[in-house]
Amino acid sequence: HFGLADGTLGGAVATNLSDARRGAAGPLRDRILGMEIATSDGNVSRSGGRVVKNVAGYDVGRLIAGSHGGLALVTEVTLRLSPMPEAHAPFTRAFGSAHEAAGHAFALTQGAPALGLVSVVASDKVALLTWVHEGDSEAKKEGVRWSEARHGKALATDAHDHPAPVESRLALKALEHVCPERTNVLLKAGVRPSRVA
Repeated sequence: HFGLADGTLGGAVATNLSDARRGAAGPLRDRILGMEIATSDGNVSRSGGRVVKNVAGYDVGRLIAGSHGGLALVTEVTLRLSPMPEAHAPFTRAFGSAHEAAGHAFALTQGAPALGLVSVVASDKVALLTWVHEGDSEAKKEGVRWSEARHGKALATDAHDHPAPVESRLALKALEHVCPERTNVLLKAGVRPSRVA
């Protein structure tokens, strides 16, 4: 299954859900090089390969990704990986409305250098805009200079050395805004397009 803390690679492929970096990195299905699947009648088949130059045959991975297990069970998958950024610097700012935060988010996507991700988490009271500059050290420094010139110096709450990944922090902030009381429950679920009204 797919989730914040205990999701699996198989669950991520089955749902084709991506993290906050989807805008820069693209969807998960674009990173599938090869796949082995088992169909409901017991047939096992392979498509693609283990390296980019060796990919051959039908692109079954793009069909299976996002099918929620309705077409076949993924038994093995080979993904194209990217190196982690050398350095990153997150920023978080609060705004009075989602509209205002979205305007700043759009300005970030238009001009900020070394931008890794941008996210807006909003409730009826406050909207949090979070963005991250990442890349090599020089690119990160340039991004930080750009953001500090427009949004003020980095705050202690921005915490570039925070032990939790930025995506996890974003998800937790979203939970805090949607479910401020511990009695509330938030479910993140994938639904087949054919089931959506």
